[in-house]
Amino acid sequence: FRLLHSGEKGIAGADLAVHLTDPCFGGGDTLATSHVLAAAISKMNPFPDLVICGLQTIDSDTGHVGPQIAEELGLPQVCGVNEIQHVEGGFLHVKRMSYGSLDTIRVKLPALLTVTQGICQVRDFPLGALETAFSENNIIRWGIKDLELDDSEVGLRGSATQVRKLYPPPPKREGEIVVGSPQNLVDSIIRKLEALSILDEEDGNE
Repeated sequence: FRLLHSGEKGIAGADLAVHLTDPCFGGGDTLATSHVLAAAISKMNPFPDLVICGLQTIDSDTGHVGPQIAEELGLPQVCGVNEIQHVEGGFLHVKRMSYGSLDTIRVKLPALLTVTQGICQVRDFPLGALETAFSENNIIRWGIKDLELDDSEVGLRGSATQVRKLYPPPPKREGEIVVGSPQNLVDSIIRKLEALSILDEEDGNE
């Protein structure tokens, strides 16, 4: 993998892609998923100076995978990074927003970052280019045997948590539009609050 900084000329992009694919990986929770990814990263030669993960997925939305990979690999980590600045003396300088404040952090390499959506501008490319990319020989496919893992470590068998039941959220109550004079509107709201036991009648009559 190759990381291009803003001052470097050339074609930005990945020199190599690794596709982790195996039926055994299916159904894994964040722990099992992190274990597979950590095993793949450990197999890289040379070991990467920087691992970049998304902040969280749009389905389970846990934000666990990046930190769990860092813990398994023993890497320092910074989560929620929205700007990667520069490398100086073996340290990477990054910025992130945290509880309304802007943090500037220096982290020793190798390290892992989870980054926010606005970290970079995604380039548009035609659908045909995606098909071509996956047909090239520079895409490596690794399964459970390549990573030297046991099936008890991955997928459903390797998951610390399992989904027992899925159900939709309760439907939202329909709103109601009330029209009339200001006094009638106030009286109507008070009656509704009294009916819901949010407001006592005595309070409404004061």
